[in-house]
Amino acid sequence: MTDFRPDLASFNVPTLVIYGTADKTVPIDATGRESAKAIEGARLIEYDGSAHRLFATDKERLIKDVSEFLTANVTSGSEQRSAIPMPQLVRPAWTSVSRS
Repeated sequence: MTDFRPDLASFNVPTLVIYGTADKTVPIDATGRESAKAIEGARLIEYDGSAHRLFATDKERLIKDVSEFLTANVTSGSEQRSAIPMPQLVRPAWTSVSRS
């Protein structure tokens, strides 16, 4: 497993962290909340009582929250778009397991 926590401080784009409070696979306290704290200006959305697979259990809400975040953080117009970094959607990388 690789620990990418030191990299989080270098994020310089709008960042959205979405996490279920009942995630027992990758607990929110050690990962989601810590990621949001480590990334300056990050927005954390907690899904109260939701577990690990938000895309399956909270699909409509997840789509709505991501769409609203992207809409709020990406402007239209090609001149402006090139100057604005794309928002980041993050899953705490230190929870990933290498498959080598």
